[in-house]
Amino acid sequence: MITIFTPTYNRAHTIVRTYESLEKQTCKDFEWVVVDDGSSDDTIKVLLELKKKANFTMTIHQQENAGKHVAINMGVQLSHGELFFIVDSDDRLQPDAIAIIQKLARDLPKHEKYAGIAGVRVNPAGKLIGTSFDTDYIDCTAFERTKYNINGDKAEVYFTDVLRRFPFPTFAGEKFLTEVKGCTLADDLHPGIGLFPDAPTERGVKHLQELTKAAKEGYHCSIAFVIQMNGIHRVLPNKTAQPEFKEALVKAAKAGVQIVCYSCHVEADSIKITGVVGDSSDLRLEITK
Repeated sequence: MITIFTPTYNRAHTIVRTYESLEKQTCKDFEWVVVDDGSSDDTIKVLLELKKKANFTMTIHQQENAGKHVAINMGVQLSHGELFFIVDSDDRLQPDAIAIIQKLARDLPKHEKYAGIAGVRVNPAGKLIGTSFDTDYIDCTAFERTKYNINGDKAEVYFTDVLRRFPFPTFAGEKFLTEVKGCTLADDLHPGIGLFPDAPTERGVKHLQELTKAAKEGYHCSIAFVIQMNGIHRVLPNKTAQPEFKEALVKAAKAGVQIVCYSCHVEADSIKITGVVGDSSDLRLEITK
């Protein structure tokens, strides 16, 4: 069974379409676990009404506002599925999504090296986000995607026991949100500079908008760019690929969202974060140029 997990906060206006896409799944071997992170709108009311008519198992958990990472940890605790698929509260799944994931999971060799399965995403118009590949699947780590020219947001399904073994760290009383983005594109015209995104990312823009809103509400927020290349010491928004991302990043910086760049040592079969190479104090001026 697959656990479809949705963390939500003030999404009464969007979560119905997520539910409707689950209702249309051709394979019903899943449960829907929703953790509401202290919504102040009608999200809970909407969820309770949906649960009354759901044709699948649905679990709703309310918690005080603590952040997405805490919500994910709780969702993992509540999960009964072997696989854990994080589907945001404004996402929709294709009708055969669960069936495809189930087949891929069955065909995957049983080996502890596998953390899960990743697949492509499309935007509301049906256009592919980022790039895909010609074969049925590729056996690689997330850090090896660039070797196969795979970029853009991907839908990621994890084995639940992996998330149980490696929960997100939490700290009492902390109101903290962060997003981590992998930088795999170098600026050919400016040595030492990396660019993000490598392809348009609607989710990336949405994440920045949510961080900006949270920062204004008193959260300590950050976005971390993990540079997955040697010789790069800065990451700047790729305004050629997506000017909207730069606009969102500028607004986030002005709202107090910390911007951090991490360097890595990259080898053929490994990648290791080596330290911080830039933070908001010196990146904010460059970003707003």
